[in-house]
Amino acid sequence: MSETTAAALRLRRAITRTRQATRDRAPAGCRPEEAADDVRGTFATDGALGFDPFPFLRALHDAGSQAVVIGQVAGLLHGSTELTGDLDLLWDGTPDEARALRAALAACGCTELPDLGREQTGYRVTGADGACAPPSSAGATWM
Repeated sequence: MSETTAAALRLRRAITRTRQATRDRAPAGCRPEEAADDVRGTFATDGALGFDPFPFLRALHDAGSQAVVIGQVAGLLHGSTELTGDLDLLWDGTPDEARALRAALAACGCTELPDLGREQTGYRVTGADGACAPPSSAGATWM
């Protein structure tokens, strides 16, 4: 099995575990960027409910995005077992990448496209909330 396939399988398993662990959890009105728990991270927020970043990751690929997955999803891809409720991205800040990000966001149901001119900005799509920032971002405190 290739490393890419193994990484995708690890993320799929984490999504299944997240779904099982949150099956009976009611929404509490807490988005990932609002109150991530210091111990359980964004898994403790509503972001974990229905969390599945694969459709957005596919849309990023299809749009030609070169954004890099960072944060706990990157950790899961590399073997971490800590669950998460958000998908953080690092992008290069270029106009071409901004177009690709906007296309992927729109394709996944983002009705309020984020201001990609900001140092760090949140987004919400079907299956995942998260943040994205260019590498020069002083506000990218989660990197």
